[in-house]
Formats: sequence, C-alpha cells, structure tokens
Amino acid sequence: MANYLDKKELFDEVVICRDKFMSAVAPLHLCVENLDTIRRIRNAFGEEHSGEFISNKLMSMLLLLVERIGSKHNYRGYSFREDMAASATLRLILGWWKFNPETSNNPFSYYQTIIERVFWEYIKTEKKGYAFRDDLIEAQGFEASHTRQRKNEEEGEKRKIKLEEQRDGLEKSSNYNEMEFKQMIKAKRKARKEGQEI
Repeated sequence: MANYLDKKELFDEVVICRDKFMSAVAPLHLCVENLDTIRRIRNAFGEEHSGEFISNKLMSMLLLLVERIGSKHNYRGYSFREDMAASATLRLILGWWKFNPETSNNPFSYYQTIIERVFWEYIKTEKKGYAFRDDLIEAQGFEASHTRQRKNEEEGEKRKIKLEEQRDGLEKSSNYNEMEFKQMIKAKRKARKEGQEI
C-alpha cells in the first residue's frame, strides 16, 4: 500500500465494510420499533464485534491515518506519542462503523476528527498527571520539574508587572503629591490589618 490515503478509495472501503456490519446488525433489531433502543443495540454490538468487520485494507488505512496525524508538528516531542496512537487506534476500531456515508462522502475528515480528539484528551490527562506529581513534589519541599519551575517564574513576573502597572495607575490617577500618596497607602494597610475596608 502507498504512503498516502486516497479519499475515494477510503470511502469505498468504509462503505463495503459498513454494509457487512449493518447486515449483521439488522436481524438484532427487527422486532424493535423504538429508534433509541435500536441505536443502543447497534452501539453494544459495535463495541463487541466492530473489529470483526474491518478488512485488512481498511485497517491499514486507519493505521496510516493515525501514524500521519501523530507525526504532525503539534504532537511531536511528547514522550507518550505511541500511547496516544494506540488509544486513537482503539477508538477507531470501536467506532469506525459510525461514519454515515449517506450524510457525508468524506470519511477522512470524520476519522481525523476522532483521532485528534483522542490525542487532545490524552495530552490533557497527561498534563493533569504531571501537575499532580509536581504538586506532590513541591509539598515535600523538593524542586518540581523544570516546566513547573519555568511556569512559576513566568507567573511571578506577570504578577510583578501587574502590581507595577496598578501602582503606576494609582500614582498617575491621583492628584496627590508623593507624601500624601504614601500616607494613603499606610492608611489602607492599617485598615486591612484592623479588618476594615476603605
């Protein structure tokens, strides 16, 4: 197989495999009239048996698609890129048949959206795990990862700039001279200590 995907060839292969899948599911809901129940039956059957109806050709196309999307610049550099690809492949195997050729003729876009959403979810959960790990490390009094240290430094700089801007804004907006400004700041601090608001 070539190192690229032909949209028409992918569409034809999906239609062939989906027809086999739907003909296998059809007898399961002949006596059911409720559309919601039919969908639930189809989803349950699809989760268990969807891998049986994928042809080798379709599977290799989906794997190539996962590999190509995983090698895009926004997913490079992650140490868990292979895990993301495996998770996306699993999601495709479970839900490849949900593409409806009657409403769209572009399965490439449909599958690409699935893969990218799986990648984003995976990255999001990994970042949560990293943040939790760094919180634990900092709670023990050790230095966190380099990424967390850099983030803390950037936040500190932003806070410092914001405070300076607020101070400059107060100085510029007030008609007080410097002595009156210092007295006003002291009064505010004293009021805060006493629990009062000005």
